[in-house]
Amino acid sequence: KIRKIVSTLDTKESDNCLLNRNIRNTFAKRRAKQNVKDISTGNKKIFRRLYTILRRDSPLKNKDEIKGPTTLNHVHRKLEMKRIMKSNQEILKNIKEAKP
Repeated sequence: KIRKIVSTLDTKESDNCLLNRNIRNTFAKRRAKQNVKDISTGNKKIFRRLYTILRRDSPLKNKDEIKGPTTLNHVHRKLEMKRIMKSNQEILKNIKEAKP
């Protein structure tokens, strides 16, 4: 007898709910299309700007115009050179003082 019992409640989705869902999907699709369009427009602007920058002549083409140090570790290299010269002088001094 229990198997023959049928629910009296209607549990189907209403037509109004389906309509609202379709409307929401339509708006979401429109928003997604607009977002893609905005992104592609922004990308085009960026690419155009990069293209114009890359097409310009470089202000650093003439190496003679560049002022300043040619290397950033000039001080370190100078100290290293002094250390090596001092070491070489000590070796030379030891050679001169050595008895045959």
